[in-house]
Amino acid sequence: MVAVSPTDDAHIPGPVQTRALRRRIGFLIRYGDLELPHGAIAQLAVALRDIGDDGLAHKLGRAIDADVDELLLTPEDHAPILRALSHRPIPELADFSRVLETRSAPPASSEELTTLRAKRLAANEAFFRELNQRLERQTPDSEILIVVCECAEEDCAERLELTHREYEGIRSDPTQFVVAHRHADLEIEDVIARTDRFEVVRKLGVGADVATRLDSTSEHESIAAPLDREDL
Repeated sequence: MVAVSPTDDAHIPGPVQTRALRRRIGFLIRYGDLELPHGAIAQLAVALRDIGDDGLAHKLGRAIDADVDELLLTPEDHAPILRALSHRPIPELADFSRVLETRSAPPASSEELTTLRAKRLAANEAFFRELNQRLERQTPDSEILIVVCECAEEDCAERLELTHREYEGIRSDPTQFVVAHRHADLEIEDVIARTDRFEVVRKLGVGADVATRLDSTSEHESIAAPLDREDL
């Protein structure tokens, strides 16, 4: 395994690589312009059963078993799927959730949309946190750690320099994330520390709950399936 160093850019993902990391290696099913991993759809089926919608869960299971090219949903399917993703956020379906939010009929309440947004953004940040944990393991303790910004913006690939001690201190609280200056979203998180190189944010409300549940180092079981990141 090759260690990451300040001069070794090959192992730091750029915007295109970062987006590629959001796709599981394996079978994909299309929904409009999106490509959704079979594994993530299977997780969605479980979440639908958790909220009592066995019919829609069975429909998604049949689509996976039949290896169909495109996922066909009715407008009536949108609301239960959004409820299931609110109950069990799945990082690989963040774009899918956002599309359904815009198509949801009848429109969700302002409070419901705010909650869905906070949960989706927390799942996005948790994804980049898992990526940075892998980068940390690859970097010798004697070298400066270079990580990607853990903000909620999916296409952000800004690089930040920290010591291992700084990053481990941030990671000691699963609701905390390291972000670039001015990348904090103050609607869903507070800035609790600032240096000349980065800021530390702490998630609020439901976002904090999701961040804790998705934290692979916490005592809570992660609700996300392991992600394949062969591009690192």
